[in-house]
Amino acid sequence: MKYLFLLIASYLLTRAVLPFCLKIMTGFGLTANNYQGKSVPMPAGLIPATVFLFMVAISTIWFQSTVTWSIFAFCLILVCLGIADDLKGTSEHKGFRGHFKALFRGKITTGITKVAVGGLLALAAAWVLSEKRIDILAVNTLLIALSTNLINLMDLRPGRAIKIFLVMSLLLLWLGQCREIHWLIPLTGSVLAYCPCDLRAKGMLGDTGANLLGFVLGLALVEVLGIQGKIVVLGFLLAVHFYAEKFSISALIEERPWLKYLDELGRPDYVGGDGAD
Repeated sequence: MKYLFLLIASYLLTRAVLPFCLKIMTGFGLTANNYQGKSVPMPAGLIPATVFLFMVAISTIWFQSTVTWSIFAFCLILVCLGIADDLKGTSEHKGFRGHFKALFRGKITTGITKVAVGGLLALAAAWVLSEKRIDILAVNTLLIALSTNLINLMDLRPGRAIKIFLVMSLLLLWLGQCREIHWLIPLTGSVLAYCPCDLRAKGMLGDTGANLLGFVLGLALVEVLGIQGKIVVLGFLLAVHFYAEKFSISALIEERPWLKYLDELGRPDYVGGDGAD
């Protein structure tokens, strides 16, 4: 019953505050141009993120877990880091390679700061959730860090990152014990409520939302999978990141009809038509 309450309450709370918060963002000029050049509220991911943090704080009363408080703290820091990157960051440097090139030229970007702090958060989370063995810590740290950035890489078209998160979160909740990853439930409920907004390009997750979604997925992967499963997923994440450094993921999706269909599924502008990106 507690799990169902977390899911429904986070869904309803997000639905209730979403329209008002989007108007507030637009009014304060918190907007960005999406891939079509349309100005939309950003970081709209702050809305489900705030609901998630609120519900996780409440859940600690029920589950009385020090681990949950640690996860709350890590996620709060990550959200603050994402806000700073969304408000102060630029698109001048892209990808890990771009940010490290800037660093070698003596320029510290918000992106490289995010990589450094995000890496430390991944290590801290792996330390809290893992056995204190170097090999296990290394695998779990990489898994959390790359999962965090994966959703960011996918947040280039309406609904793409959201779909990946929801599929993975529902799968992990099915595979795992809800009590062990109960903190994934309120984020899933909140993202379900936010999903239509993202599909209709009424808001943009930004790093604030995308990083949080990926980070929490990484935590759930660490908790649910055995070491062999972790290594398989880690190999996949490394392959995606290496590919993204050299090629366009959006172009890859466009070239494969079944991926293009899944990517466009649910977007109103594609219903009954071709709708080029």
